[in-house]
Amino acid sequence: MKRLEGILRVVEKVKEVESECRELLGMLNEGEEVCECLEKFGDEFDELLGIYGEEYEELRLDEVVVGAITPIVSRLTYHVWFRFSN
Repeated sequence: MKRLEGILRVVEKVKEVESECRELLGMLNEGEEVCECLEKFGDEFDELLGIYGEEYEELRLDEVVVGAITPIVSRLTYHVWFRFSN
């Protein structure tokens, strides 16, 4: 039960960082700053994979990771594509 509580705590942290990044993305114009958003997830993702590695696959925690970074990666891809098109 303690491990599940720990996982839920980390997932909540990921959601907080995701929310923070979504707000920041609304103000950003450059891809470099978008990369900084991705770095903010590092500790939580390391914790999910390191401490909760056994549960990572079983509970499909990869969906938490993908769901959190998809809007950020999309924004970064847009900036890179925009630079190539100009």
